[in-house]
Amino acid sequence: MHQHNPSSKTNKVIGAFLVLKLIVTGYFSCQFVGSWINYYQQTANTYPTSLPWVSTKIDCEHRGREWRNEKCWDSEHSMLF
Repeated sequence: MHQHNPSSKTNKVIGAFLVLKLIVTGYFSCQFVGSWINYYQQTANTYPTSLPWVSTKIDCEHRGREWRNEKCWDSEHSMLF
């Protein structure tokens, strides 16, 4: 007669749980790393922004910026600034 071994069934359940946990953890780790890569790719871009503390064309151009529409524009502004 075949005997039922409860520890064998428990080991299989624990093993399946650990495999499932490993898969889920790996998935979310990849999502997390991917989001950081995407964030740094976006923040590496530059975006023009006006500099409100620079109020004259002479001061703006002296700083190496562009005077346009009565504002001083910095074309190399980074989102990380």
